[in-house]
Amino acid sequence: MKKTLTALALLAVALFTAPTHAATILIDDFRDANHFPLPESQQGWGIPLFTQTNPFIMEHTPQIGTILGGERDVEIRVTSTPKGVSAFGVIGDVDEEGPGTEGEFDFGSSSTARVMATLEYDGLDVGEVAAGSLTNALGLGGIDFTAMGNNSFMLVFRSVDPAPNQTGIGLRIEVTSAGGPATYVGAIPESANESEFFVPFAAFDAQAPLAAATSIRFIFNGNGTPDTAVDFNLKSIAAVPEPATLAMACMGIVIMGASVRRRRRK
Repeated sequence: MKKTLTALALLAVALFTAPTHAATILIDDFRDANHFPLPESQQGWGIPLFTQTNPFIMEHTPQIGTILGGERDVEIRVTSTPKGVSAFGVIGDVDEEGPGTEGEFDFGSSSTARVMATLEYDGLDVGEVAAGSLTNALGLGGIDFTAMGNNSFMLVFRSVDPAPNQTGIGLRIEVTSAGGPATYVGAIPESANESEFFVPFAAFDAQAPLAAATSIRFIFNGNGTPDTAVDFNLKSIAAVPEPATLAMACMGIVIMGASVRRRRRK
C-alpha cells in the first residue's frame, strides 16, 4: 500500500513539474530571415491599390524560424475605403543586433480603410500568389491539432489597439480537413502590454477537422463587418495544452490517493 501511495505521489509531482511547452505545436514565430514590409497603398502612389477584387497576397518559405507546413501565405484585403488607403506593417525579424532571434507580424489599417488580414498555413503550394487567391493546394497532410494534449490555440500579442468604436479586434479561425470545416468567431481584447489570447477547441463549431487538419486560417478584423483603424503586433501562434487539463489529471491522482488511504484505514 505504501508503494502505491509513493507511486501516485511521484506521478503527481511529475505532472506538476512537467514543462507545459512539451505538448505545444508551434504554428508561427514570424522569425523570418529578413523583413517583409507590407506595402502602403494610397492614391497618388506608384503602388497598385489593393481592393476587394485585387488583394495583396504574399507567400513566404522560411529560412529561419518556424512556419507550420513550411510556408505562410498572407492576404491583405480591403473591403472599403474612400481614399484607397489599405494597410501597413511588417513581417519578420525585428532584432537588428541578433538577427533571427525575435519576430513579429505588425499590422495596421488607416482611419478610413476597412481591411482584413489573413494568415494561412496549408503547406507548400508555390504559385498561390500568381493565382491571385488563397487556396488549399497541397495541405498539411492531416495534422492533428488535438495530439499530445493540445486543446486550444494560443496567440501571443505584444499589443492590441482596436478601433475606437469596438471593444476588440474581430478574429475568425477556419480549420479545414477532408471531412469538412471548423470555424471559430470571436474578438481579441485590447491590451497595451504583451498578452496571450486562448481559443479553446471546444469553441469551434465542429471538432473532427481539428484532428485531421489540411489547412488553417487566422483572419483578423474578419468578424462580421471589418472596422477601421485596427492595429496589433502579433508575436507567435501555437496550439497548446490547456492548463485545466493538467490540473484535472492531478486532481484525479489526489482523489485516487485519498481512496487508497481510506481503504487502508478500514
